[in-house]
Amino acid sequence: MAFTKPRRELEPRWVSEYMATTYPKAEVRFRVPLGPIPKETQADYGLMKGLRVYRPWRPEVDAAARWMSKTILVEAKIFKYMSRTTFGRHGRNETSTGLKTP
Repeated sequence: MAFTKPRRELEPRWVSEYMATTYPKAEVRFRVPLGPIPKETQADYGLMKGLRVYRPWRPEVDAAARWMSKTILVEAKIFKYMSRTTFGRHGRNETSTGLKTP
């Protein structure tokens, strides 16, 4: 099913802003795949092509930062929530979005 209206990709922008303000001195990478590829895939295609072929099946995080002796993984989700004042005049249902951090 296709989207009927254009989507705005807010998550990558907010993740990059969060990483820039929280870890300004860290080495940061975005959309990082996790884990190794299967040895069979590497044997069939070689390392570099095997990484590209197997990419859709590897889990990934939105950002990873290497900071001091730690690796920080960030997975962000944007949730729409209704505030208490959304049902004002005309019974309109307005939602807000935001990036929630611990």
